[in-house]
Amino acid sequence: MEKTAKEKAQEKKELLQLKLEMKKMKRDAKKATKAEKLRMEAEQTKLKNEDGDTPKKKRRTFSMPDIAKQLSSFAVGICFNWYCGNLIAKWVENWSLQYVADGFDSAIYWIVFASFVIYFGYYGVKKLEPFWNGVPTFLGRPLSWYIIPSGYFWQLSEPFMGFIAVFVKLKDLDIAIKKALSKDNVDIEVDALVQAKVSDPYIWASVEDPDKALKTLVERNIRIYTNLVDSELMPGQKVEFSRHLEKGLRIPVLDKKGNKIPVLDENGQEIVEEDGTPRVKRELVEAVPVASAQWGYGGGIAKCIINDIRLPNEMVKANIDKKVEVAQVESETTQQNLFLTLLGGGNKEKGKEAFLKMTPEERAKNIQAERKKRTVITVDGNAGDITKGLVSGATIMKGGGK
Repeated sequence: MEKTAKEKAQEKKELLQLKLEMKKMKRDAKKATKAEKLRMEAEQTKLKNEDGDTPKKKRRTFSMPDIAKQLSSFAVGICFNWYCGNLIAKWVENWSLQYVADGFDSAIYWIVFASFVIYFGYYGVKKLEPFWNGVPTFLGRPLSWYIIPSGYFWQLSEPFMGFIAVFVKLKDLDIAIKKALSKDNVDIEVDALVQAKVSDPYIWASVEDPDKALKTLVERNIRIYTNLVDSELMPGQKVEFSRHLEKGLRIPVLDKKGNKIPVLDENGQEIVEEDGTPRVKRELVEAVPVASAQWGYGGGIAKCIINDIRLPNEMVKANIDKKVEVAQVESETTQQNLFLTLLGGGNKEKGKEAFLKMTPEERAKNIQAERKKRTVITVDGNAGDITKGLVSGATIMKGGGK
């Protein structure tokens, strides 16, 4: 059955109304999302301000491929020298007309123009070696919005412009910690290595000694980690400490007595974890890649490696002596079991019974003989005394016996 024109118009109207409602819902959703985002940003800003941490404005930088930066600097140099050199040379030429004869004004023009081009053009061409970047300076003040790439480039000659050279290749920073206390107050020595490269030359150049700051950060974090582990477990913590340096760690907050501070709810009751243990307050020890951004290394930390963890020599010697003692006890136990087995003709229990039936003197003689501290020589009883002596002496000289 065909629909009437009125029904078709009604359906078209309803469809149009539905589309308008959907568009309105989408707009409302976008507005709500935007409002929620703004609200969250405002809350974060408020929290930062309450903690005394004023949010920093993002620094504006000028991004361009390195080769484009170099070519554009030469283009600016050509235009500058051509226009400004011509302008100054013309002015000097016009000024000199009242003092020189006709024909000399042209010579003065070319002398001034050539001098300008040599000073600002030739001496403005500079070079940065590979893996070096430059932070440009204008009248001695560093510029934050532009970084000079390695290679040849042009800029105004000094004292108008210059640059601060920054090494941006990956480098190894060795960190040797002579004394780091463990949880049981034992001095530990740690050797660490950080592979880092500068990711923000301007920030790096703005810090007095960024490498020292990075080393101090790593050393502080390692001291915190060693203070959480007993000395006996320390040699096996190399991989774990390396992971903490790269990823960070949340450590418990302690009170003045050294006890962990629990987390309380609105009613002042301790919050309990799923495993039944009380939840404790924790403080974040920032990862090295995150914390080092303030010195120009943000995103430039490749690896944090713990090469070695050494215990005090006295403790190592004590551990070795302890292991030797345990080995000696195990050896003596094995030797004793073997002696009893031999005494019992292959049966250890019979050997024990036979050993218990012996007199103390017989036990001592057998033990000494078994440990080769006493030599027992058996000679035919019918032999003469001289023969017995000769056989015994010969056996002892050979180091044998029976």
